[in-house]
Amino acid sequence: VLVLAGLGISYVFSIPLTVNLMAKGIEIYPPVRMDRLEKAQAIVILGGGHRGRAVEYGQAMPNEVTLERLSYGAVLARRTHLPVLVSGGAPEGGGPESEVMARALDDLFNLKAAFLETRSLDTADNARYCREILEKEGIDTVVLVTHASHMRRAASEFRGQGLSVIPAPTVFFSHDTRKRLFFGLVPEIRSTVRAHALVHEAVGLFVLWLRNLGA
Repeated sequence: VLVLAGLGISYVFSIPLTVNLMAKGIEIYPPVRMDRLEKAQAIVILGGGHRGRAVEYGQAMPNEVTLERLSYGAVLARRTHLPVLVSGGAPEGGGPESEVMARALDDLFNLKAAFLETRSLDTADNARYCREILEKEGIDTVVLVTHASHMRRAASEFRGQGLSVIPAPTVFFSHDTRKRLFFGLVPEIRSTVRAHALVHEAVGLFVLWLRNLGA
């Protein structure tokens, strides 16, 4: 029974249909409209992990998740000419993730990060420590860049710190328009990875709800 249950759960969370249904409930923010950015004072890009030692580069580099966020953040920065704050501490030890992000932003996109937040270990920390930096600069309205699946929780945390947030999500799992074999019922590795991220966010949202309930 346990083996069959495990196989069933593994199957459910490895098919595109499941990812699509989950993403529609979590990715509540649409792509940002450029006219909404007119009131923004800064762009905040949240880290999503890094490769501690990328041997081909000889140094730490952003992982795929962080690089996707940096790429979109760079596009918005070029269009708006707003200062960029990169946020990420060292939850797994080593140097702060934001330092890796700032270097990559400079090396890969020829953009300088105006501010680095180096202490955060989770999304709540991102919001708390970014607010401290932004407050000193007289900034209270930010464009927040992170994955669409993470935006719901991230925006809530930043607003909880008293910041006005313009969500600028990237990488939408719910907008995947690839052709599906047998109505999205065929397992694939990509869906397994995305389902893992969505389950992580669902748990995070539940914890956030419990925390707000007890506040």
